[in-house]
Amino acid sequence: MKTFKLALTLLIVSTTTIRARDTGAMEINSEVREVTVFFSGAEIVNEAVAKLSAGTNEIMVRGLSGNVDINGIRIATEKGVRVSSFEFTHLPNAPNEETRRMNDSLNEAVAFVEKIRNDERVNSEFKKTMEKAMTAAIATGNATDCFVTSMDYYERKLKETEDLIFKLKADEKRVVELTDGLNRRIRAAKSDKGLNEGALKISLAAPAATESVIRISYHTSSASWTPHHDINVSDIDRPVRITTGAKVSQSTGIDWNGVRLKLSTSTPSFGRGAPLFRTWILRERVSESTLLNSVPEMAVQNSVFYSRVPGAAEKNGKEEKVAADFDPEPARTATETNEHVAVSENTLNTTYEIDRTYTIPGDGGVRNIELATREIAAEYRHYCAPKLDPNVFVVAEIAEWEKLNLPSGKAGVTYDGTFAGETFIDAGSTGDRLSLTLGKDNRVAVKREKVNEMTGKTAFGADVRQEFSYRITVRNNRPRPVRMILKDQYPVSIRKQIEVVLLRETSTPDVNKPETGVVTRERDIAAGETKSFTMAYGVKYPKEMKLNL
Repeated sequence: MKTFKLALTLLIVSTTTIRARDTGAMEINSEVREVTVFFSGAEIVNEAVAKLSAGTNEIMVRGLSGNVDINGIRIATEKGVRVSSFEFTHLPNAPNEETRRMNDSLNEAVAFVEKIRNDERVNSEFKKTMEKAMTAAIATGNATDCFVTSMDYYERKLKETEDLIFKLKADEKRVVELTDGLNRRIRAAKSDKGLNEGALKISLAAPAATESVIRISYHTSSASWTPHHDINVSDIDRPVRITTGAKVSQSTGIDWNGVRLKLSTSTPSFGRGAPLFRTWILRERVSESTLLNSVPEMAVQNSVFYSRVPGAAEKNGKEEKVAADFDPEPARTATETNEHVAVSENTLNTTYEIDRTYTIPGDGGVRNIELATREIAAEYRHYCAPKLDPNVFVVAEIAEWEKLNLPSGKAGVTYDGTFAGETFIDAGSTGDRLSLTLGKDNRVAVKREKVNEMTGKTAFGADVRQEFSYRITVRNNRPRPVRMILKDQYPVSIRKQIEVVLLRETSTPDVNKPETGVVTRERDIAAGETKSFTMAYGVKYPKEMKLNL
């Protein structure tokens, strides 16, 4: 392994625009060797080989991005070569052969799109003419052989025209996407922070004639990566399969050809300091009446699953002991496949070092890279809150998910081969379980209806008491049992004059949270079985009050 001497120069670094031939410097090309991509920005290492004579040598190293943090440039040398000074420069952005080819391709694509659109207009007008002719023939014709032949002709031509219009629209879409990509690349070529190339003019002192490798590292903001996840569940008796990937893009203007990548979850701070307290000055609170009037409505419970001690439940706001009606879940295990990715962690970040080479174009295009695939057991539940939505959802819950070391990112969910939607995995979540909604199950039906005979309004002196009762019915039409979570809601009072109580007719919930007014029941529903649950509550309040009951 070569040993490099890091030259941390304290000289003034200047940025200018010059030509190598104007300075007499020897011009050499460099290549990107290593890249560490952050969520925002990247650390790039370029290498170049210079043939040096004894004494002072002036070289111009090309192949750097035009968007460089000049204060972060570091140069390493070997064989006793010392860096005397260096300065960063932008090279003139003259159109190159690739840019000319892109412009030619764009002009051809634009002309082709216009031709397609003209063909669409012509065929659309022809279709209208045929439809009018067909309508007129039907209005004036009779059931003769000639009439039948005319109708067959019109229908055939209409079908051919509609097929042609459909094909033209598909062709137009593909060519428009092509022109969009070409426009993006051409815009990058015209940008100082795009394909505008950077270079380093370096003054080197060599003890003797030698060939030395020059290693240049620098930071650029023109690169990033975004984690994403694909979550696949084949059936509710199978583990969850999670594939984690990265969307990597860079618009440095320099293609990264066959480089090894490191992906880091950190972002350089560039002087950002840790937060400090400011003086906390106490001030007088607002009056109690103003405070009461400003209290917002209570938020609904935002978690499908809940923490409970087996055998414990709450009723009417008081904790009671009840018999658990289901067995504890088996221990969970996870398997991981990522032979080509080495994952390392420290206090601040996680780094994925990929043991494969990739080519990432410098025009801002996105490259998808797979990092790891894991399988982990999950608990599956059917969930419904019929007051909000009568649909029954299948939800997977993964315990100890933090051990998977998933970076924050969007996650596409596929259930039973069908795309179920998109969620977001928050690596900073404080929850000890990860819940994923997999989609609706129409084979389990839930109905919520008011029980009229148990609902009424009664006057008590200066107060009114209203009682409400609702019945929730669950029918499992699947060929096997399901574990069902049902949630319902009753109102919550924040005033002394208003009293709310759950009535004895209420089916015992597994959990009752008086602060949010949400009751939860978790039950096994056998194949073909129907179960019903009741929730009844009473509200007592002064007659003059108008409540949103």
